[in-house]
Amino acid sequence: MPEIEKIALTLQSIFAYGRKMKHIYKPLSTMLLSLLLIACNGSETAPEAVSRKKTQAEDLNTINVAVMPTLDCLPLYVAEASDMFSRNGLSVNLMTYTSQMDCDTAIQRGWAGVSVSDKIRADRMATAGTELQYLFFTDTYWQLIANSRSRIHETSQLCNKMVAITRHSATDTYATMLIGRARAKADIFKVQVNDVSIRLKMLQNNSVDAAMLTEPYATIARRNGHNVLADSRNDGLRYGVFVAAEQFSRQAAYRQKLDKMKEIYDLASDSVRKYGYLHYKDILRDKYRLTEGNIKMLEKDLWHKTNDKK
Repeated sequence: MPEIEKIALTLQSIFAYGRKMKHIYKPLSTMLLSLLLIACNGSETAPEAVSRKKTQAEDLNTINVAVMPTLDCLPLYVAEASDMFSRNGLSVNLMTYTSQMDCDTAIQRGWAGVSVSDKIRADRMATAGTELQYLFFTDTYWQLIANSRSRIHETSQLCNKMVAITRHSATDTYATMLIGRARAKADIFKVQVNDVSIRLKMLQNNSVDAAMLTEPYATIARRNGHNVLADSRNDGLRYGVFVAAEQFSRQAAYRQKLDKMKEIYDLASDSVRKYGYLHYKDILRDKYRLTEGNIKMLEKDLWHKTNDKK
């Protein structure tokens, strides 16, 4: 959301000044944490879903899917752009949000029947009373990346620093695990920044010291010289998941549509692996707001490395 981005980036100059004035650093940090929480919690609304005329419950012929501009959702965008859904007799409506909380809201309120998520958030929704069914896990991973200006190369060096995460999510859980393992001598502050693109911008603008990033944002941060402190793949963690609302998926006809959607997702994933990211640069530019330079970073860092392993 533009409003959140303006607030977050405006805080950058205040935070930089606070670092120079060490005697007000801690109280200023506390104030910034509070402001960031307020600003980023604004992303919990779901304006696209609110404006919809029909909920998922009112139209089970169409699968409404809450997605984000992360690479685990790219196969769905590819399938939509390539008419793979319609050619296989499916009606799929992709509802794009910029935060996991917005996706949660969409599936909790019945605007979407399927949502991208992670196991931590999905389990939390289930505990809160939203009955969900795990459709399939994804290859999503998270990297803890520190701003290059901070000269931080280990998690233990994040003492009195701020790390951008999404609360009650895989990023939060993984950050907590890393912080405990590091046994830092002072507090490491976890700051809630829900919008995935703003989290990257805040890292690059030195508004936070480190951030939990997934793709494509992790690649952009790495290629811009920022330091990877940890990678969830190295810890054997697999949290990425697509979930379906149980109230819809228990219906046989709808479940068949979900199974078909998963088949198409796999086919589209194979196409991305075969043709690379530059082949789908229009989608990455329009849906992910990536520049051609960013897309070339993905092509070099992810697609070529994937194919080199074959």
